[in-house]
Amino acid sequence: MVCSEARLNVYQESISIFINNPIFGIIFYPLAVNASGELIAFGQHSQILDTLALFGILIGLLQLYIYVKPLKDRITVGLKKYDIFAITIMISFLIVSVFNNVTPSIGFAVLFIYPTISEIIKKQKL
Repeated sequence: MVCSEARLNVYQESISIFINNPIFGIIFYPLAVNASGELIAFGQHSQILDTLALFGILIGLLQLYIYVKPLKDRITVGLKKYDIFAITIMISFLIVSVFNNVTPSIGFAVLFIYPTISEIIKKQKL
């Protein structure tokens, strides 16, 4: 329970910083660092919330667009048909992005492995 409370606190910290600095975030202010040089000026546990807090709404929306666009392009299969696999991947990726930091391995999985699997599935259906 302590871990979830700690995470909730850092999420709230990022949300609060974003609400107080919605346009440009806190990137133009001196950022707080601890003794070992790590940033401590915002939550640092949610890719999307932290980007909004650090850079503001414009960069935050750009990041969401970059994340969602490749997945959104694969959701529609034909007229009014939707690819459930693509929808599942997009929802999963957005959940991970909201509740955790995105690592290169997650980006690799979503932007390279997922499209490959998706194409294999589509070829098998033909």
